[in-house]
Amino acid sequence: MMQRARRIESWTSRHASTGWFVSEKVNAAMWSLQVHDFRNVPETPESRSVTEVSRETGINYQTIKNWIKKYETGTFDDVSTESCPRFLTAKEKYQLLFDAAGLKEDERGGFLRERGIHSEHLVIWDQELREMIEKKPDPKDQELKALRKKNKELEKELLRKEKALAEAAALLVLKKKLDALTKEHEDA
Repeated sequence: MMQRARRIESWTSRHASTGWFVSEKVNAAMWSLQVHDFRNVPETPESRSVTEVSRETGINYQTIKNWIKKYETGTFDDVSTESCPRFLTAKEKYQLLFDAAGLKEDERGGFLRERGIHSEHLVIWDQELREMIEKKPDPKDQELKALRKKNKELEKELLRKEKALAEAAALLVLKKKLDALTKEHEDA
């Protein structure tokens, strides 16, 4: 089962980096097949069939069988999920945009394939980075932030004063009771 886990995980990583839809359903399938040991989670005592897992996760039975077969034959590539475009930082995206811009159109395709990204990613990242650069701090946003901070401080101070007032009221009540008891004791 551990071999299956590694193969399914490897296949997931490879295809996630190329834009294939696999993520949550594959993880659910791996968990259901008791091949989740790679997550350092103790295995459950039950063992489930591929058919059950297929029904539960909505992944085609034959797809799961193909993943297992590919893993057993060793045809999965070990690629980490860190290479997936959605896990790239803004700096990495900028570097990829910069590198791709310096290439000719026919060289760009190979460049993108090597990194597991699509040309659409470049367009999206370019837009994201431009928006980040163009977004200037708005004075209203700064004023709003300052007002929220002051409001929070005032609420803290009010809460502190309410507690102090409640404590003073309790002490006053106790003092009155003590005075009443000492007066009764003196009268008696």
